[in-house]
Amino acid sequence: MKKTKNISLVSLSLLGLVSCQGTSSISPLGLEYDNGTYNIDTSISNKSSSAHYQIFVRSFCDSNNDGIGDFNGIASKADYLSSLGIGAVWLTPIHKSHSYHGYDIDDYYSVNPDFGTMEDFVNMVNVLKGKGIDVMLDMVFNHSSTYNQYFIDSYNDYRLGKTGENSKANWYLWNEEGGSSYYKKGSFYYYAHFGSNMPDLNFDCDAVLDEFNKIMAFWLDKGVKGFRLDAVRYYQEENVAKNIAALNKIADMARAIDPNCYFVGENWIGGNEYLSYYSSKIDSYFDFEQSIAYSNGTPFIPAVKGFASGDSLTSVLETKEKKIKEKNNKAYSSYFFANHDTDRISKSLTGENMKVGASLLYLLPGTPYCYYGEEIGLLGTKGKESTDAMRRLPMIWGEGHENEKTDCPDGSISSIYSSFKQVEKGACDLEKEPMSLVNHYKKVISIRNKYPFIRDSILTSVKTGVANLITYKLTSGDGKDSIIVMHNTSSEVMEADVSSFSNGEILDTINTSNLKPKIEGTILKLAPYSSIVLKGK
Repeated sequence: MKKTKNISLVSLSLLGLVSCQGTSSISPLGLEYDNGTYNIDTSISNKSSSAHYQIFVRSFCDSNNDGIGDFNGIASKADYLSSLGIGAVWLTPIHKSHSYHGYDIDDYYSVNPDFGTMEDFVNMVNVLKGKGIDVMLDMVFNHSSTYNQYFIDSYNDYRLGKTGENSKANWYLWNEEGGSSYYKKGSFYYYAHFGSNMPDLNFDCDAVLDEFNKIMAFWLDKGVKGFRLDAVRYYQEENVAKNIAALNKIADMARAIDPNCYFVGENWIGGNEYLSYYSSKIDSYFDFEQSIAYSNGTPFIPAVKGFASGDSLTSVLETKEKKIKEKNNKAYSSYFFANHDTDRISKSLTGENMKVGASLLYLLPGTPYCYYGEEIGLLGTKGKESTDAMRRLPMIWGEGHENEKTDCPDGSISSIYSSFKQVEKGACDLEKEPMSLVNHYKKVISIRNKYPFIRDSILTSVKTGVANLITYKLTSGDGKDSIIVMHNTSSEVMEADVSSFSNGEILDTINTSNLKPKIEGTILKLAPYSSIVLKGK
């Protein structure tokens, strides 16, 4: 294994300038120039796509110029979402709430009037469905708001000593002594892990779980196809066995209504505890350990930036994927760069690093999640202001779409946001630029959709011994199909002998540097920051 030497970042930028001269010329690196576009195959359907897209509704798209994102705004972007190739959108809480973020739910059977009516919601679901896109709801079962009628009734029943069949006294966790994470109401105390405005529901109460069943049935009847389960680790205060039992019951209840209903759980933990939850009937869990949130402790982001070896990353991923399948052979991973609770990926990856990172993320097993705006390099970190609202800033659509831009999601930081410099070009502008980040996302996801077996595939590390080359094999569950995926994370051309794992047939390429890969005999030459899919042996 070797690499072509003495190719600097400066020379790479010069290559980009001359690449538009045509496809017949040869670069100083011995590779042919590409045509300067991603050559996205629009015939590839997204209907079997396992790539998902997270939308913070308040910040995504404003349809009525009131500064608030809404259901009609999402519906108006159905073509855009379809062009990305995604198969489902995950909406952060859409219910009535007293907060800007919505994770303190006042009424589980409602929609937030800021976002539109129930009719608007159903219309949005149907519009997206027509484009082959499912809708997933954020289901916050761990806690409600203090304004929720469940909580009000529970307090009154507990205060009055009501214990009858219809009593809600046991729906929340009350005592008369208080304690850690307990808050006072009247003469009594209630438990609230995430703060006084979000009291925890009692998962030891059968009536509570029965109510969850009714809630899920209500939304499934509206056309929802899946649920993101918030804070599953805290259902029973980090009691893994009890939490798994509760998750199994939730899954069973929903699938009795819709056998195809699917779930992804938020379990912000790594290691063996994270893996243990895969013994449940929940389809998948977000892998925070490989996300931006844990980038300094695991090789995912460092490998993309060239600070950790590709071999070390693929070894970690192979081991983790194997352990997940041992727990539940029907389960799959959910990888992501960032979400509403973490700093934007743009904090750590920019330029060509971001592109090769996206190529890696979307060509891994499981379900990759794109946080809205990630595909245009949207900015946002918690920063010194210590507010998550800075991680949930308005989507930028671009020239001619100014009325679709939302206001700052949290009015309390509007003065901070007014001085915040966001990206200069929006999604609609970047779509017109052949080699833009958004078109890179379209290219990569279209390749993913070309191989539907990827979600449930078996990942096997392919050792190259070259730090800047990430190489692995993806094999279908039945063993009939396999592909080799290779990513060059460096500014240099990488050379690899592929004879031990491929016959050299190139299936797909992602040429971020406008240079075509080349195979001479058994030696593959892969351009800087580019990726390739080969037929596996």
